[in-house]
Amino acid sequence: MILYVLTFILIFVLLLVLYIIIYKSNKLNILNNNFENEIPVYLVSMEKDIERRNNLLKYVTPNEYSSVDGSKLLSIKTLKKENIIEKEDIKKGEIGCFLSHYNIFNKIKNYNDSYSIIIEDDVEFDIKKNINIIKDVVNNAPLDWEIIFIGHNYYEETEQKDNYKFNEYTFKKIKRVFGTQSYIINNKAISSKIQQLLPIKGPIDIILPSIFISYIIEPQLTNLSNFGGISNTQGIN
Repeated sequence: MILYVLTFILIFVLLLVLYIIIYKSNKLNILNNNFENEIPVYLVSMEKDIERRNNLLKYVTPNEYSSVDGSKLLSIKTLKKENIIEKEDIKKGEIGCFLSHYNIFNKIKNYNDSYSIIIEDDVEFDIKKNINIIKDVVNNAPLDWEIIFIGHNYYEETEQKDNYKFNEYTFKKIKRVFGTQSYIINNKAISSKIQQLLPIKGPIDIILPSIFISYIIEPQLTNLSNFGGISNTQGIN
């Protein structure tokens, strides 16, 4: 009888240990699966750019996509008449890119997230490796930030040259940037400023720092990929 009870207890303990191991493992997998998407990621990618997109999707799982093909838009004269653009000296590719970002903003303003990451499909960006850095960047950013460009080409600092150090990173306040391949945006700023984006007055990378308080971070967290090819903004007149 005693042997039976001891055997029962041993089996019970083994099953309990096994259950705890499996439970913790499943819980860890759930956390890991959700870890990437706890910060919303929005992707700008034209339907035709399959190779670019597939390369990026190896490392990022976007919440949503946005794509406006400038070549399929109405004529420049019609767009101006409809008050979509302010002047006619802008290319259809630039308009398509602008509207792709604008459409994402329109979605974001309806959500309750504090901030979002917006990327274009010609970047190299492994969000799983960089998620903690991004959190640290946001938590240590200047208090007035509305956009932080984590990838860019060239930029112009503000006259005050407001620079802030955080570990090995430097925040630089800018008045102009060239390239919107990757940035973090403060969602509160979208609700209060989205109406200023239309009519379109120029390319999206030129306009954003003129409306939103913007910083770049160095060193950059993203780089242009080898799949860049011809720019969709410059290749469509």
